[in-house]
Amino acid sequence: AEGLLERFMVEGTETDSKGKETTKLKPVPGRRVLHVEEELGYFLTKSHNKSTTNLRENICELWDGVDVSPPTRQRSLRVVQPFYSMLTMTTPETLSARLEEDDILSGMFTRFLFYQGTLRTPIAWPDAPNTQEVRSIVDELSQLSAHVQVVSRNGGLIEPSPATKSVWEEIYLNLKENSRKAATSALGTMLRRIDSHIIKTSLVFAMLSGHSQIEEDDLGRALALGGYWAKTATQVVGVELGEGPRKVEYKLLSVLEQNLGMWVRVRELHHKLSGRVKAPDFHAALKALIKLGRLEPFPEGEVEHPKWVRVSRE
Repeated sequence: AEGLLERFMVEGTETDSKGKETTKLKPVPGRRVLHVEEELGYFLTKSHNKSTTNLRENICELWDGVDVSPPTRQRSLRVVQPFYSMLTMTTPETLSARLEEDDILSGMFTRFLFYQGTLRTPIAWPDAPNTQEVRSIVDELSQLSAHVQVVSRNGGLIEPSPATKSVWEEIYLNLKENSRKAATSALGTMLRRIDSHIIKTSLVFAMLSGHSQIEEDDLGRALALGGYWAKTATQVVGVELGEGPRKVEYKLLSVLEQNLGMWVRVRELHHKLSGRVKAPDFHAALKALIKLGRLEPFPEGEVEHPKWVRVSRE
């Protein structure tokens, strides 16, 4: 956590009363930091350790853009007006194994926007980058930068148009009502910040479109994404933090779906999940999935003690 905070500071020197120079970390107001974490599961494991539990708290504060000044033993740390983002990814299996309810209830996970993707066929020899497309992106970013500078010189305040304001007031109330009706406390927490993400994204769309205020179409685009974010957040909570049997069923299917169409020995399947799933829970989940038609047993029709199973082809 301290190492992350240092990214918002720079090394500087100062002279004491005796004329001796010493190095000291100094804050850089408004510094922007993009944290690229290749595996979210690794980060979650770190944040669960007793020695690094302040990671979640610090990330929430950095995401909110507030000043951070934690007590430290050796070096004084002070972060001023930070702008922090994290880009990361993981697999459903890793998320299922590493995610804890406190990751959501602490507010950390509500600050993420989740996108789902499907695996594509690996490419052994990818094509060279399209330099023309890269130049096009650079040109667009230059135009965006020029527009933002003009807006900044005119006061820097971006407000919604009267029509946008009217539409948002109704939608905002519906969003808050839906989050209150959420079935679980974890799901309610996950949906609580959707409105913040939508309004921030509408601001981004306004800037990309060269607008001086947030127009209805800017809000409309952000709302389309907001609906998607709400669905993915619901799936994250519903699958990963559901009831015990449902969670075991998901883990079991995630292993079998790596061998679609193939028979897998039940003993081998249980061995792959050992340490993560207790034997009674494993057999109960297996039995439930067979009854639901999600799995085919062999010998055919055997529900209680099948020797082999595979994902149903129906």
